[in-house]
Amino acid sequence: MRYLLLLLVLATVTGCRSLSPTETALDAIRRTYPEARPTLETTVNLGFFTRSLALSVLAMGDRRDEDTQTLRRIVRTMRSAQIRRYRLAGLDSTTLAARPFRFVPTGWEPIVRVRSGGDRIWVMGRPGERGRPGTVMIGVLEPEALTLVQATGRYERMLDAVSEAMADDR
Repeated sequence: MRYLLLLLVLATVTGCRSLSPTETALDAIRRTYPEARPTLETTVNLGFFTRSLALSVLAMGDRRDEDTQTLRRIVRTMRSAQIRRYRLAGLDSTTLAARPFRFVPTGWEPIVRVRSGGDRIWVMGRPGERGRPGTVMIGVLEPEALTLVQATGRYERMLDAVSEAMADDR
């Protein structure tokens, strides 16, 4: 009886598990570009302590440097973030340009899509419910790499800061 109960709990927990947006993005890339072989290169997790440390380091930077100030505004709006960079072996700029890549996981709102040269950049958001923080995901797909940033925090302020940074780059 005990084993049956344990099996039922395990089946329920694993059955209800949904894929993270990062895993969903990797699956979409594998479907669109089967020749691409993504391998995780770097992962950076930004929690309370590392966020505070990053803000302190940015505060020591040049106050006249626009990029430093923009990065400070973005980090200040976040509660936590996860940055992952994948190396994409087998994908070249010709293949990337030839096949369109669309990626919008369930429950996320597309905010911005940019196609710059051979790169594809997208920003998606998922507002928080009942006062909970929202999540913003930024993806950069290049012929040789995929970078995914998933940040949780003050949703509207994060969107404003990211939109302002993207507008400054144009």
